[in-house]
Amino acid sequence: MAIELFSDLWMWDEAKKIAKKNPNAAGSKMFINHLNLEHAKTLEARSEWRKAAQQYCAAEDFNK
Repeated sequence: MAIELFSDLWMWDEAKKIAKKNPNAAGSKMFINHLNLEHAKTLEARSEWRKAAQQYCAAEDFNK
């Protein structure tokens, strides 16, 4: 699946674009939130705090 390939390569924007284009397969709001959360974790590991915070908000994870 292309979404998995892009997310494995940390190409988060591309993975999200594909997910949003195909709402019946993997484009549900919950799946996109999952991609945002994984993106946030990657950014946090790279010490990109501001971008990580934006992705946590996009993933609706306000506890982080």
